[in-house]
Amino acid sequence: MNQIASNPGAGISSEMLQMVVSLVIAGLHPAIVAQLIVEFVILGIFGSLQCYALYAGLRARVREAFEGASASRGYRYVTHALRAGDDPVAVSEKVVRRIMREEGLAVSYAKRKAKYSSYKGEISHAPENLVNRAFRAAAPNELWLTDITEFGLPGGKVHLSPILDCFDGGLPAWSIGASPNAELANSSLEAACGTLREGQRPVTHSDRGCHYRWPGWIAICEKNHLTRSMSRKG
Repeated sequence: MNQIASNPGAGISSEMLQMVVSLVIAGLHPAIVAQLIVEFVILGIFGSLQCYALYAGLRARVREAFEGASASRGYRYVTHALRAGDDPVAVSEKVVRRIMREEGLAVSYAKRKAKYSSYKGEISHAPENLVNRAFRAAAPNELWLTDITEFGLPGGKVHLSPILDCFDGGLPAWSIGASPNAELANSSLEAACGTLREGQRPVTHSDRGCHYRWPGWIAICEKNHLTRSMSRKG
């Protein structure tokens, strides 16, 4: 099974062990499950979901600055670009370097292999960028952000697809899978839509990755009256 866990709603830490049990039931190799237990429980990688929520808006800004420099400048340039400009943000080089490492944003001359990216070129028409770096919301379920992030573990790679609410940084839903496929992205969006109350129709903002341009994702958005938004091309 490609998708190995998902959680609609909060309470991530309390459901951690139950999730690990579900991995065994799902047939994931015991060695990988054991490594997940070590990384998630002992080393605290599972807590990075909360860190992801904290830096979700900044991640988008970092990616935009990096791609705006044609992927040829490092974390010092990106930090300077974030601190300057029309909408400056106070951020340290250490945080920017960490985000770039986690997002696989490596300069073109580096020999280090870049991590997974869902961007496959302009495969279809992209919706307008309705957010324009304003990663804030006045009420719950007004603005959602989503992305797929890769975690490299000794036992294999795991991919996280969260839906983040810009009102309070909460995660209405998330999915974890061994493969960064459309099912992973769609499952987290469907779970998040299941938490909506009548009349709530959030703007759903993503990068320009292929998962957010395929018929399955678009169909979920249309069914739940979500307004799609995509970041600008770098």
